[in-house]
Amino acid sequence: MDALGVNDATLAKMLAELRQDPAVLGAKISGSGLGDCVLTLGTSTPKSLPVFIQFSISPADQGAVLLQQD
Repeated sequence: MDALGVNDATLAKMLAELRQDPAVLGAKISGSGLGDCVLTLGTSTPKSLPVFIQFSISPADQGAVLLQQD
């Protein structure tokens, strides 16, 4: 994403911190140009970025279900 020019310092910092969180199995930016969000897959809600809005969802038969907004 850096090479494509669609990453900035905030997103890079978020991804670096998420990669250090043991609850996070993977993370990526999503959206168009400079991404509008970071998606993570993990075993629980990551605690490494408390200043950002986090949504926990669970897979469902038709899409996903919002479990909580932290």
